[in-house]
Amino acid sequence: MKRALITGVTGQDGSYLAEFLIKKGYEVHGIKRRSSSFNTSRIDHIYPDPHKRGEKFFIHFGDLTDATSLIRLVQEIQPEEIYNLAAQSHVKVSFETPEYTANADALGTLRILEAVRILGMEKNIRFYQASTSELFGKPLEYPQNELTPFYPRSPYAVAKLYAHWITINYREEGDIEIIWEGKGKEEKGIERRTGKVMVEVDPFYFRPTEVDFLLGDAKKAKAELGWEPKVYFRDLVKLMIRADMELFRNGQEHDQTVVDSQLERLDEDD
Repeated sequence: MKRALITGVTGQDGSYLAEFLIKKGYEVHGIKRRSSSFNTSRIDHIYPDPHKRGEKFFIHFGDLTDATSLIRLVQEIQPEEIYNLAAQSHVKVSFETPEYTANADALGTLRILEAVRILGMEKNIRFYQASTSELFGKPLEYPQNELTPFYPRSPYAVAKLYAHWITINYREEGDIEIIWEGKGKEEKGIERRTGKVMVEVDPFYFRPTEVDFLLGDAKKAKAELGWEPKVYFRDLVKLMIRADMELFRNGQEHDQTVVDSQLERLDEDD
């Protein structure tokens, strides 16, 4: 059974990823910051009774600003895959707390990479660093593609840019020689020395992206991967609104008549 470690597991992407990996048969370990209030609403439906045996999902207390806790968790869990999704991701707040944002988002990534290196697990762990379109910030060209220069315009974006480049630095430092086989969606990156698959395409991550004043150039993905969007922006908005309305219907302090009418309007639009 594969074992994965997810930082930011209580967030939107972390909760979806945890659920997805569990369905694929993984044993999933998530890291959350200790808090005096409950902040696990997104994972409550998959969080089991910790006293039961044979469960596949576990929560651990830790923090990206605490190197000791990260080293301890990586050593104890012995993951084969690490997904770093945790971050102080509020752009406006990053202007008010730039030092904390850099400590968590930039140095936090470094601490995980160092934990893996210190424990001598570089060859055994695959590391995923979540990035952001905010790296382009004030883009120098439209649309943006893989060669567009970065131009971050917030402490958050600058911190994520550091995380991006430090991950590349550690990957290249590992002296791993990758050979590529296959084409399009079947293309895989294989380590020449061991024959182990290091990179492969997972359709789970194919999704449309829309942000203000940014337009990604998907020509390469369409040409090499055969990618086409399946959910368009209007449909995505409907899905998000419907999910929120269902939450309100299930016990939140909102007028049920208003909630029901909004859901009916969405159904009519369909």
